[in-house]
Amino acid sequence: MRNIQHIYANGCSFTYDNHIRHQLGQPCYPEIIAQHRGIRCTNAGLPGSCNRRIIRNTLRDSIAFDSTTLVLVQLTFLNRIEKPYTPGQDNEWKMEYATEEYHESIKDNPSESVNQKYYNLHMKFFDPRAELTNLATDIIMLTGYFRSKKIPYFIFPYTQLETNISSINTDRLQQYLAQDPAVLDLLSDSLTNRLDPGNWCYDPAPGHLHAEGHKHAASVLEKILTNLYDEQE
Repeated sequence: MRNIQHIYANGCSFTYDNHIRHQLGQPCYPEIIAQHRGIRCTNAGLPGSCNRRIIRNTLRDSIAFDSTTLVLVQLTFLNRIEKPYTPGQDNEWKMEYATEEYHESIKDNPSESVNQKYYNLHMKFFDPRAELTNLATDIIMLTGYFRSKKIPYFIFPYTQLETNISSINTDRLQQYLAQDPAVLDLLSDSLTNRLDPGNWCYDPAPGHLHAEGHKHAASVLEKILTNLYDEQE
């Protein structure tokens, strides 16, 4: 990673935490990694994002990247969904951060009634196996683009995405993705699994990292990145 000059990170509030950054004035894990290496950082995470938004915006931003940018992609809960944005809602401030976006992400217990209705209908037909298949498809296409431009990357779920879905292990998409050392196993691994035992969050698990938690997460990720890239040089 000696030629890396820039770290780009995308995710949800686990990556860009308003409480940590704005209320406490502390860095999140992408900024900490960049500080350790003396390079610049772009934290493009947006609270409440779903995986499709995270991946789509990462791809859009990566059009401008080359091998000097390291891309970190933090995946979030499978049950988050998105729909075309309905103006005049509480999510309006989020849309201002992505001027090329037409969709808004929806998570559980949204404050807007129209989004709650949409989410309830989504959950009525929710199937984690189908969502994992869609996610694997998106990641394979994203990483293929990264490799075509020689962009280094690491993709990881923040917390374990799902349990009791062993039947999907035979899916060829999952088997192909499992061969990529720069993608944590979607079916069994996560960043929180890699953290040392202890209370690293300021809210209930699998909650948001407190300031020391972000430091610890940065050290865990740096070890992984060293194994992936530094030892290859």
